[in-house]
Amino acid sequence: QKSGGSVIGIGKIEDIFTKSGITHAIHTGSNTEGLNLTLDAITGKMDLDKIATLGAENPDKSLIFTNLVDTDMLYGHRNDYKGYGKAIEEIDTYLPKFIDAMTDEDLLIITADHGCDPTVPGTDHTREMVPLIIYDGINKGNLGEITGFNYVSKRCLEWLCI
Repeated sequence: QKSGGSVIGIGKIEDIFTKSGITHAIHTGSNTEGLNLTLDAITGKMDLDKIATLGAENPDKSLIFTNLVDTDMLYGHRNDYKGYGKAIEEIDTYLPKFIDAMTDEDLLIITADHGCDPTVPGTDHTREMVPLIIYDGINKGNLGEITGFNYVSKRCLEWLCI
């Protein structure tokens, strides 16, 4: 946002960041809604004027930040491993759609803010490791084990040329 681009918060992103740096925000009621809105944002079909919270000097330069709350709230924290698995499968069905809509300049990062294994006792954050998938259309291969979220931050900063 500070570099003039738009930051589109889908799901509870606006709440997580207390509106700081979010130029457009829309809350969702389900993972499916969040995935569909993300696809709309990637393809340019989202009506950004309707969800504007701050101005953006260069709306063509945008960061789409989506939170799929069902995976965590409905399944992970409630030990519903079947629902969790179905949520992951649903997310997987959107990956080709996202990738097909991306340009050579786009970057897709899928990760989590914490682990929440629905197969272990307890309903708290249950593991330290989270998934990380990065697609940029160029680099391929296993990233290996990465320590800390700073890797994701660094990739975003490089991509945004900040």
